[in-house]
Amino acid sequence: MKAQQTFVERFLDWNKVHERLKNYNSIRKYYGEDIFHSCSDKPPYYCHYIAWRLGTWHDDHLFEIFDSLLGVAAELPNWEREFSSFKASCDFAEYWSLLWQLQVGYFFATKENSVSWNPDGPDLEVNTKEGIFFVECYSFRKSFGIEEFIREIFSHLDRRIRVVHRSYMPFQLPQNKDTEGFLNDLFSPYLDKAFIEKKRMEAKKSYPIPLPVPSGSKNFHVFLEGEDIDNYDPTVFVSFTGDPERYLSDAIDKAVGNKRDSNQLRGYRPNVLAINYLLSSDYQTARSRHQQLGIEMPSINYGTTLDAVLLAACGIDQELSHAVVSAGHQPHPIVAWLKRHGMISNG
Repeated sequence: MKAQQTFVERFLDWNKVHERLKNYNSIRKYYGEDIFHSCSDKPPYYCHYIAWRLGTWHDDHLFEIFDSLLGVAAELPNWEREFSSFKASCDFAEYWSLLWQLQVGYFFATKENSVSWNPDGPDLEVNTKEGIFFVECYSFRKSFGIEEFIREIFSHLDRRIRVVHRSYMPFQLPQNKDTEGFLNDLFSPYLDKAFIEKKRMEAKKSYPIPLPVPSGSKNFHVFLEGEDIDNYDPTVFVSFTGDPERYLSDAIDKAVGNKRDSNQLRGYRPNVLAINYLLSSDYQTARSRHQQLGIEMPSINYGTTLDAVLLAACGIDQELSHAVVSAGHQPHPIVAWLKRHGMISNG
């Protein structure tokens, strides 16, 4: 048994999963414990992305929101076909991709009467008095989803364990077939309770204490913090960052480049690529810095397949506020639509 599987089995409370399913009608309708259990032996995470959250999270308010979003999305035409690829996925990061689609679908569906999922092309078709447009949703995940899984496991082992990477610098964790072995090697030392106890004793004298990280990662660090601020040693992890402007431009280029030629966007016009950078705190702080300094957003290469891009950093308890829409080909109906609703700025 892999180390991460051991800890998932230890921390995921199936009684809590069972009880919570009783309370959330849409989650219960579109998922089920049989689906959840089917991921228990699937590498690299050994859990279903919804089961883990139902069985470990403390805040029921977040499930109320998710259940409501799911309920609205399921009322739109073609939902079953759109949802089929998400339902049985054992990818921990799939949660954020699904959540973003639910949020975007909810955003338009609660303001327009004619919105449907579009299983043969971009995710959504939105029919407004300004005209029809098609929306493709994309959650900027990269290595952030793996990092969040690691952070959640460590939070159950010891809440003083910190998982960090230096901002605005290249960050990468092993992907695909290499993820399982990396996670096993990362968590294996903690199977021995004496290991973390020894580190806690060290942290009483001086901290942060660097914790072992297997090879294969880039700009990834794990530390154990102590309790006495007087024992903090700032020389252990010297804080420096990359260039936020360059990072912001690169993050937008990569997201647009990854999706520009996907899902038949070329054939569905006018289209909008809606990108959510919720998982990238680097994007969020870089974007905030741009706003504070009055710096224009980086230019976007739409190519020949994209007509507009919507940029956001939207959590589960947020609507699409403080987003920017930029249209490469004018006039675009989403620009007029957003102006009519007065909700999102035109970049």
